[in-house]
Amino acid sequence: MLGACLAAWLCWCVFGVDNGTFQSYKRADGHSVRYLTWQTKLHLIGFLYPPETLDLLESQLAQAEKTTGLSDKIKLRLALARREFDYLKSTARVVHMYNAYQTQPDKNTFDQLLTEMEKREKTIMQCSGMTRTKNTNISPASLFSSRLPPTG
Repeated sequence: MLGACLAAWLCWCVFGVDNGTFQSYKRADGHSVRYLTWQTKLHLIGFLYPPETLDLLESQLAQAEKTTGLSDKIKLRLALARREFDYLKSTARVVHMYNAYQTQPDKNTFDQLLTEMEKREKTIMQCSGMTRTKNTNISPASLFSSRLPPTG
């Protein structure tokens, strides 16, 4: 019960007045949209961040990064904004390619989808400071062996 109340409160704080099953939101490019709630968040990401909006946000962030005379605190915030934007952009591109694959399910579109997914994975690994191991003989369980119960 408390979880449902907190979720409703969070939605109200983030999205405003509850309009039944739909809520309204204003995209970064100024268009007002109405969408279903969190159940369709991947579709929502693709809808709220079309390629034109991503390009606009990219140019604005690049312009802010080129600004001279910024304090270290502002530079740190811009670096964080860049990292979060790169994650959002890579996720949105995967969603767009998935939608393209659903529209035209062929090998070429599937290969493009896989390429975007690999780029997204690389972005996540770079942001987290992790690197993928080249040794394919390592099992995923061996990476967490100290946390797994003993076998046998």
